[in-house]
Amino acid sequence: MRILLGAAGAVAAAALAIAAPAASASAADTNVCASIRAIVADDPEQALELIAQLRAPALAYVAAGVDVPQALADPDACEPVRLMALDALVTSSISPTPTWPEAFASGWQDFVDDRLAPLATMGLVFLAAVVGLGIGARFATLIPGIRSARATPAMSGTAGVLGGVGIVVGVACGLWAMSAFETRPDDGAIVVAWLIICLITALLGVVALAVGLATRLKLALDVRGADGKRDDWASARALGVLAELGGSPAKGLVPQGSDVDALASAIPKVGNTWWDAVVSVIRIVFLGTPWRIGVDTDATRVAVVSVRRNGRSIDVQRIVLDDDVAKERQPTELDAYIAAVVVTTLSRHHDGFEGLAGATQWRSVGMFALAGRLGDADYSARVLNAVRNDSGNHLARFAWGCAEYADEADQVPFVKWLRPELTAIAELPHGPAPLELEMRARRRLVGAQISLRADNRTAEASIDEMANNVIDLVTGLRKIPGPPTPLHEQLRLDASVFARIVQLFAESVDEEVVGLAKAVEGSLDWFTAAGTSMNPVVAYNIACHASLVGDLTTAADRLRVAVTYPALKVAARTDATLKRLRETTVFRKIVTETPRDDTWSLDPFTTLKPTLRECGVFRPDDLWRATGRYEIMQHLGLDRAVFARMVASSELVDRARVGARAVKVGGLEVELVAALMEEGISDRADVPAEWRTASTETPFTDAVRDINRRYGRSLQYTQARRWLDEVCA
Repeated sequence: MRILLGAAGAVAAAALAIAAPAASASAADTNVCASIRAIVADDPEQALELIAQLRAPALAYVAAGVDVPQALADPDACEPVRLMALDALVTSSISPTPTWPEAFASGWQDFVDDRLAPLATMGLVFLAAVVGLGIGARFATLIPGIRSARATPAMSGTAGVLGGVGIVVGVACGLWAMSAFETRPDDGAIVVAWLIICLITALLGVVALAVGLATRLKLALDVRGADGKRDDWASARALGVLAELGGSPAKGLVPQGSDVDALASAIPKVGNTWWDAVVSVIRIVFLGTPWRIGVDTDATRVAVVSVRRNGRSIDVQRIVLDDDVAKERQPTELDAYIAAVVVTTLSRHHDGFEGLAGATQWRSVGMFALAGRLGDADYSARVLNAVRNDSGNHLARFAWGCAEYADEADQVPFVKWLRPELTAIAELPHGPAPLELEMRARRRLVGAQISLRADNRTAEASIDEMANNVIDLVTGLRKIPGPPTPLHEQLRLDASVFARIVQLFAESVDEEVVGLAKAVEGSLDWFTAAGTSMNPVVAYNIACHASLVGDLTTAADRLRVAVTYPALKVAARTDATLKRLRETTVFRKIVTETPRDDTWSLDPFTTLKPTLRECGVFRPDDLWRATGRYEIMQHLGLDRAVFARMVASSELVDRARVGARAVKVGGLEVELVAALMEEGISDRADVPAEWRTASTETPFTDAVRDINRRYGRSLQYTQARRWLDEVCA
């Protein structure tokens, strides 16, 4: 403070000295310069200004060309002081060069003050707004109109993404509009309009995000036992079956592209760390599971399935297994029905479940799934029950038809049944799974019609119908998205072969079908692959095509691959498309089997052969003549009635050999006896009289037909009846 006062006093003194008259100029100059020198250090600019005032009168005389009076200061008065002031002024304007750490620190501080600080504040506001609107969207899923919305998985995902983008854009836009209002208050009306637009965008984003969250195809399944405790093993089993129904395109029980994820729990457990708690909260708020399935079961025959969506009860079903279900199968059947309840319920509330192929009843879906999973002798019966429970289950209907007519030599009834079924399948909602089912049905129809056409039965196998089906088959298989599955690959290869066989038929009658040549050409790559395929069905079709065109070498080679599948070996014996190949000895070597000639191979005796030999019975037909049969029965440990039927069977075998000596049956007597036993006949007295004499169809004539087909023989029915008459005589 004293320094400032001193400087101010020096300035005042200098100013007075300039204004006051002095006794002499030199004295005045000396006094004034001394006063000005005193302020140079503190204010060099003021010092320079005072020197300029001191010199101004003398400089005016100099400028006018007149001598300067002695009373005035010299024009160059206080020159040393002026130089000192200039030096001080220059020195004060030059700052020292900072080091690079000082420069970096200064620049960073400026960046923080000018950019980061305002941006951090804005970012916190932005984050808080986005999180708040996201939470609002999560709670908006409880609004009735939103929580029951329908959407495909793709639509649900799109709505969620658009909703999130809308919220972010709306909040960012609103913050920009508010900052613009502060900097440009004159444009208030425009800014308010922008604020309204931003608010609407954010609200639309909230609604879209809420729809996306409410329609997500995510579920949690919880199975509890009779004690009310969670059964993790039962839950895992049920989830496994659900994943199979929801993730097996070959069966068509899934919406393609859906995200049916079987989660272990709807709400993740909170761990011991704060991070687990944070993650759990985030999942609860933003990734909540819309669907929750609770299953209460007694772990045996009964289960109650409750389905909730976004907190609202959707369905409750009670599953009760039949009393005749074996204990070891009960968990499998319960799991299948639980999964069927879930899938059918989801299909009613989500678009995109076209993979169910029209099925709406969970019992039908469960029965059909069990038929495929168990694969037992009751397959046809289970599939038929599935059809009876839901006539709209086209998957089950198609499977039943294929199984029902599989063993029929005459394919006309199958073709007549499949035509309307194919029409109904083609009318199902479009999607990959129904399209696949349609292609499977078309393939079966064309295959059956080709067999009929080759057998000159053209009424149910017109060229136009077959050609149009082949064209639709090739075109439809091109439309199935994604990489081909093994089933798709087989369908493609079969379609390429069928297209060429139908073309052969068309050329044989000089008939041209529009589009057939294009289908043949368009499937050339498939046909090339079919020629080397190791798939038995594809190899069989190639053999049929090769036989029709006269390439018997290729036909034989491919048939060797095909007959590794037993059903195709049976089919080859009567398939008209293989007529040329069937006339060769190579065919008989490939297809025919050697009939049994050992009576020990018959069912009643096979398992007891070692024990019977211990009792001195060295051939089955010796048993009925053996002495000490009571002791043999005791040694075998058999019931009296069972042993009596075995003795009767022994006599039947013996009579069969005697009859074969009287009536030649080509060494098929053991197979004929086996056929009788399969019909439940173990005593010659049990043979119905009409089997021996009637000329109409009987189970015995059917058995003879099957034996001829299996072993490539030509035993006449009349000859077989004569043999049977000898057996029963």
